[in-house]
Amino acid sequence: MDTSNRLPAKKTLSQPDNLDWVRQSLADSSGLSLKQFCIQTCEHFGFLNSRGEPQIGNCALALRALDEKGLISLQKSLGYKSSGIGRPHEPRCLDAPVPQPSGLPEDAGKIGELKVVMVTTPEQLLTWNTVIN
Repeated sequence: MDTSNRLPAKKTLSQPDNLDWVRQSLADSSGLSLKQFCIQTCEHFGFLNSRGEPQIGNCALALRALDEKGLISLQKSLGYKSSGIGRPHEPRCLDAPVPQPSGLPEDAGKIGELKVVMVTTPEQLLTWNTVIN
């Protein structure tokens, strides 16, 4: 099914001159989130809804389609890794496994006080995701 007529952002961003703008803007936009980049792109190309707000979802869909075709790289530029349509989201993890704990007794019953700590920082979240996955 051809959805290009329903996605003016996809059709617009696929044009060669506009694709060049997207590539250059991605190169200049390190540190932005995908949402922030979509807002910037919507403002540049005039992708606005009837209330004058950026069409972030439509723009993100178009950018992901370009990324999946290999025409742009969202991961290289923004650190965004597309999970693709129909595939489960992959949580961000550390680059290497979490090291095995040291100094623990062999019998779990001999472990002293355990404390539950709420994961609150990005570093803790990466560690948690790595251990759980």
